[in-house]
Amino acid sequence: MDVLVRARRIESFAGVATCLAGLWIAAGALLLDPDGVSSYWAAVLLGSLIAVTGGVRASAPLRLPGLSVATVALAAVLVVEPMVSRWGGGSLLVQMNQVVVGFAIALGSVAAVSLRPAPIR
Repeated sequence: MDVLVRARRIESFAGVATCLAGLWIAAGALLLDPDGVSSYWAAVLLGSLIAVTGGVRASAPLRLPGLSVATVALAAVLVVEPMVSRWGGGSLLVQMNQVVVGFAIALGSVAAVSLRPAPIR
């Protein structure tokens, strides 16, 4: 298999998985605790941003290599936000969902970058 084709497939798959995880974060806050919607504006916003970065990574793999770093940074914010948020009052289920999926997004993005083959010169 051509190295460039393999790299595109890896990055595209990581982008699709990231997009779906971002959509789950955004919708999961509303689905898991519909009464506490006002407490989860950050999860909805971060999930939407992660979904957009994943969509761009899936549609244009290897064109924006810095997007993987941005995805990891957004995932780190997603993990830390429930622990430092002063808004409080949210459901533990939503917060744990946010932390677990944030770790999965960060791990997947780092794995995609590390599995990407080195460019041939």
